[in-house]
Amino acid sequence: APVASHDGRPRSGRTWLTATPYLVWTPLPYDAPDDGIAFACLGAGDQGCLFIDLAAAPGAVAIGGDDAAAARLAESIAHQLGQGVSSGRSCSTVIVGSALPEPYPPGAVWAAGISDLAPASAASLADGAEIVFCRLRSNDDAFALARYVSSAERRVVPVVLANLPDAPWSFTAEPSRREAEGLHPAIA
Repeated sequence: APVASHDGRPRSGRTWLTATPYLVWTPLPYDAPDDGIAFACLGAGDQGCLFIDLAAAPGAVAIGGDDAAAARLAESIAHQLGQGVSSGRSCSTVIVGSALPEPYPPGAVWAAGISDLAPASAASLADGAEIVFCRLRSNDDAFALARYVSSAERRVVPVVLANLPDAPWSFTAEPSRREAEGLHPAIA
């Protein structure tokens, strides 16, 4: 049976299988799970640190909420993915326009705009995923991104810095409560 969308209708396009589980709690933030393609820590809670495999996303991942907090979360995720590449994971990171501030993560590719995204070279296709960090500024951007994702020869997961109501996975970033408390001296 074809994969169904959130409203129960069949979806067109490719269905991608990835490692499970895609959500993992670990005791330490640098204790990333070994069995995924694009694991990144989203934050910490009572159970430890929550890691998610972005390559397992069933579509676009939205990071909304406070704009500055969303940008910081996306930047953190991108840098974690850059570290994963150096440890042998098969995931590439693409940053579109000013979605993330410089310096970019190791191995990241930059594109000026969504319409400038180019298919990966045959040598880089392997079996990995491509995580694209971007902002949608117009309907033309949304259509260009959809065309790029659907025509790609490898798994492409857009991470869109926006509140997208129909995104299969979405996160709401809020300003840190610690920022409001100010800095406390470490040495008195």
